[in-house]
Amino acid sequence: MIRLCFAIVWLASCGIVFPTHAAQPVVILCDDSYPPYSYADSGEAKGIYVEIVREIASRMPGYAVSIQPVPWKRGLLQVMNGEAFGIIPPYYRPHERPYISYSDPILKERLSLVVHERSMTRPREHWPDDYDGFAIGTNAGFSTPLCSKATKAITEGRIRWDNSGTTEQNLLKLNRDRLQGYVNDPASIFVEWERLARRGDVTGKLVETAVLSEEYGHLGITDNDKGRFAFKYDFITQFNRVLATMQRAGTVEAIRNGVMKSYSRHE
Repeated sequence: MIRLCFAIVWLASCGIVFPTHAAQPVVILCDDSYPPYSYADSGEAKGIYVEIVREIASRMPGYAVSIQPVPWKRGLLQVMNGEAFGIIPPYYRPHERPYISYSDPILKERLSLVVHERSMTRPREHWPDDYDGFAIGTNAGFSTPLCSKATKAITEGRIRWDNSGTTEQNLLKLNRDRLQGYVNDPASIFVEWERLARRGDVTGKLVETAVLSEEYGHLGITDNDKGRFAFKYDFITQFNRVLATMQRAGTVEAIRNGVMKSYSRHE
């Protein structure tokens, strides 16, 4: 044993480094057009969820996590096909997306309907009764929970539901009256509207008229990988443990506030 210890010390003094287990590479996809929560800036992943996941990953030394922005529908398809390990930030939709296992909730969001002030020719207090004749947009691939009355109004053609485009594209449509309403998290809507207004791309004000639901964003991990990501059970266990620690310490909320403040100055 003594000889072995001397040998180890001698090898170390010669600059010989003993191999260690390399961190497991993990690629997580993120929505490339959901500012300030998750978006691409010159090809780089940015946003509230991105920074939260990066902080969590920094506390998981066995994993080397990178985050790649992609169009939302494409990312969901890659997760469904088992090509991608995971994606942020899906809402909990176990029946619509049975191919996803979900982390613990990361952030609470609110899904609201906003209209341009020009559409407030009368009160819009009752959803969906006060919105006949409206074209209402949501982002491509977004899943919006609708009450039975709203579903009936859409089926009967009294409301046109447009599930396409990005936040910026839909706000530009709203500004041009190609849409009369838009559904998304109000933090995302208003901070992006202000950015577009500073650029001179939109005018007027938006009015939040109805809250459709409250949702939580998660890390969604593929269930269709056929063993390709055998480490995923350990990963999600560690992820949830670190997330809970950060939530108790107020770190998650601090990241959210910091990114919101930074994005409000983003051009």
